[in-house]
Amino acid sequence: MLKWIYNYKNKIEYLIFINPLSIEIIKIEQILEIINSIPDVIFAPIIGMESHTYIGGKFNK
Repeated sequence: MLKWIYNYKNKIEYLIFINPLSIEIIKIEQILEIINSIPDVIFAPIIGMESHTYIGGKFNK
């Protein structure tokens, strides 16, 4: 998903993940660093459903 969001780097500046317990703000230009720091692993599927809200935005400087 981060690679897909990075394709819109000219349109958005920050990615904000909102969860009932936390808020995470990622600057779009840092996404490649995040992707490169994630090791290649296989994840086991999680049974259940989780809901998040994803908001992209660009702020005037």
